[in-house]
Amino acid sequence: MFSERSDTFDNTRLPVHKTHHRKIVWMHFANFFLGLWLITNPPTFEYVDPRQTLNSVLCGVLVCLFSLLSVNPMNLWAPWGAGLVGLWLNVSPVLFWASQAVVYNNDTFIGILIMVFALLAPGVPGYKLYEEKGPDIPPGWSVNPSTWIQRIPIITIGWIGFFASRYLAAYQLGYKSTITDFFFGQGTENVLNSDISKSWPVSDAGLGAFSYMLDAMMGYIGGENRWRTMPWAVILFGILIIPLGAISIGLIISQPLIVGSWCSVCLFTAAIMLIMIPCTFDEMLASILFLNLSKKEGKPFWKTFFLGGTLSGEFNEPIKHDLTLPLHKTLKEIFSEISIPWNLVLSCFLGVWLMFSPSVFGFENSLEDSDHMVGALIITFSVIAMGEIVRIVRFLNILLGLWIIAAPLLVFGVSMKAGIYNELICGLLLILLSFRKGTIINNYGTFNKYII
Repeated sequence: MFSERSDTFDNTRLPVHKTHHRKIVWMHFANFFLGLWLITNPPTFEYVDPRQTLNSVLCGVLVCLFSLLSVNPMNLWAPWGAGLVGLWLNVSPVLFWASQAVVYNNDTFIGILIMVFALLAPGVPGYKLYEEKGPDIPPGWSVNPSTWIQRIPIITIGWIGFFASRYLAAYQLGYKSTITDFFFGQGTENVLNSDISKSWPVSDAGLGAFSYMLDAMMGYIGGENRWRTMPWAVILFGILIIPLGAISIGLIISQPLIVGSWCSVCLFTAAIMLIMIPCTFDEMLASILFLNLSKKEGKPFWKTFFLGGTLSGEFNEPIKHDLTLPLHKTLKEIFSEISIPWNLVLSCFLGVWLMFSPSVFGFENSLEDSDHMVGALIITFSVIAMGEIVRIVRFLNILLGLWIIAAPLLVFGVSMKAGIYNELICGLLLILLSFRKGTIINNYGTFNKYII
């Protein structure tokens, strides 16, 4: 049985908080040094844009101020101030169209370090005052969705997406005169110079890099019980990845329709984001179910949402993962908690084939555009459905299969028998592959009935 939390932290928590603060106070002094770095950057590197000069100096002053205030263990708001400045530093070069690469590199790198020293390495400010003892595994579940084994792949993929998007941003911001496309010749330049890309008031690739950075940084926040101790972080993490990721993927897969070119690096970043989506659902679901159970127990919703809590009752102890194991054993543990049904893998290959089949059969009409879009959607729905709790998403492929079958009849100018037979076979195969649920290796308590 786990005890209820009082409305405010009691005196027994305060010494623990202060002891922890003494161990991490050096990080705030490290941020003070980074603030000085920002203040001295403009004269050292000869910033040419007065907006960037003012931005760097003001941010430096604020970081120094917030860092000194953070030395007081009761100023819980001060590290958040420093963290927000670090966040701003990562997006300001994009918003200002920083004309010098040194500005972009300095601001993003120093901004990340400030967030690490203010919020990530020391832990969320004040969590020692409010964190309660309780279960690591949600009621009825067989897996802890907040373990580092679960989060390491998302964090790693996030950083890969950040570096790929930064490569594209360097061209858009003018730091590179040319950019290499490894598969589609001038495709990447065509996409980055397209009207749809230029319609954004800022570099869309730069915003993509910022988004991936934020995804990766959010993955570090909290311990292995953050689904109940930090619901706000988990749900914000899910929002950053799931709906925003879906929008990003939609924009990228529409490239051949709107621009008429493919961008290999853009496709790579879309694949990166797509892989992150199914890995995020279970932790977000755990936090939502926890908030619902807490509300049923009479606990205030918003207080639980921001400060976390616990649940009454006895729960299963989690399986402890040793991250000091050799890399191959750690990877084995990571993949042991992932189920990838063969029918969804085949559906992905079917989507890839459909995207390239117009080139194989040589038809150029509305059916080509349909195959490009539908093929990308098949891949998207199939990968998302690999997440066990959202396996139901695979049924959307049945609708796509029906469209594939009907498309040759609805689209004019399709007279090639080979192309028609291709559409018919692909549609029927996709429908058949979409019925099988596949193996579910984990238990999700009361949510199991919704996994169909």
